[in-house]
Amino acid sequence: MAETPELDGLLEQLVSERLDRKGRALLNELLDQPEIAERLKNRIDQDLVSGKYTPEEHHAIHAILEAKILAGVSRKIGEQQGVIQPAIMAPVRKIGWVRYAAAAAILFAIVTTYLLVNKKDEPVELAAKIDIKAPQSNRAMITLANGKTVYLDSAANGKLASLGNVELVKLADGQIAYSGSSDKIEYNTITNPKGSKVIDMAFVDGSHVWLNAGSSITYPVPFEKDARKVTISGEAYFEVAHNASKPFKVSKGETEVTVLGTHFNVNAYDNEPNIQVTLLEGSVSVTHSNANGAKRQMLKPGEQAVVNAGDIQLIKDADTEQAIAWKNGKTSFHGTGIEAALRELERWYDISFEISGQAPAKSLNSDINRSEPLKDVLKTILEDNNVHYRFDSEKRKLTVLP
Repeated sequence: MAETPELDGLLEQLVSERLDRKGRALLNELLDQPEIAERLKNRIDQDLVSGKYTPEEHHAIHAILEAKILAGVSRKIGEQQGVIQPAIMAPVRKIGWVRYAAAAAILFAIVTTYLLVNKKDEPVELAAKIDIKAPQSNRAMITLANGKTVYLDSAANGKLASLGNVELVKLADGQIAYSGSSDKIEYNTITNPKGSKVIDMAFVDGSHVWLNAGSSITYPVPFEKDARKVTISGEAYFEVAHNASKPFKVSKGETEVTVLGTHFNVNAYDNEPNIQVTLLEGSVSVTHSNANGAKRQMLKPGEQAVVNAGDIQLIKDADTEQAIAWKNGKTSFHGTGIEAALRELERWYDISFEISGQAPAKSLNSDINRSEPLKDVLKTILEDNNVHYRFDSEKRKLTVLP
């Protein structure tokens, strides 16, 4: 039988969230023995007097250990009688919500079954308290060459700025458009922050770009004579006006997409593991350059190039609908992992997230309307997949629990 110091050490690591997978398995195995759980419960009572744990933490841990003791006794009785007895559960009284959640979360990975029985509606209660709506307006801003910043949500329809003979205009539908011509080239940047609706902009040449939340694009006004070059960060969908003498080039770091006239999507967020270029119409070439040289891949409609670690992988039958779902007011998860899905929500709802331990091995398959409030989305992709979490409304932070 394990000595009390060993149990104390395991519990201390658990409370400080330093207990590894092997330690969790050992502690769980030890607590399955009623006499050991009883000894540890008595020790916890002593620790309360010494001030090692708060009363709330003590109550939560004490109740769970008591449940373990009763369950173990019931199991032994069943074994003696030759029948399987259901585990006897100790009731867990509701105490101060925040303090209880903190204490209960500490032991969650070890006694998941017991917590689910007593608090099985907890995720729903959490979701009901989340009051974060989908983006209600476009909060994009344009930084002009002279340093002036134009905030689109507060700007009235009509002319926003003049750049020589080129005018920047905000149309009635919220679209941004450039018109006119000039011999002087100036660089503008549109930044569309997290939690902002998609922005649609028309260049002087008639090409269009849609910019997703958490993205930016830098471009010359007007375009240069021999090329139309833009730089992006994040995600953008392009519909490029054909011009054989002036190719359209989109760059992100060492990766460049070159087209003459076509429809394509570029996903190049800094926190994504790779860059994805998805072609819908026409043809494009994707080039990635590094110290070892350059690699180039031509794409046909329905294909996708995935750039990662200096290599370009070609996907012939790409899910084009999923790639541009964001532009059409949806978020599409087809075979998507939990962490990748949360990165999407992080940008759209302007929240942060962390995963306690390893990411749940879940593969999501659902289409979400981007106008839905966060609580409904979390129910669909987390609760309905039995993934547990807590949400700090003040910090707008989501934590996925083990």
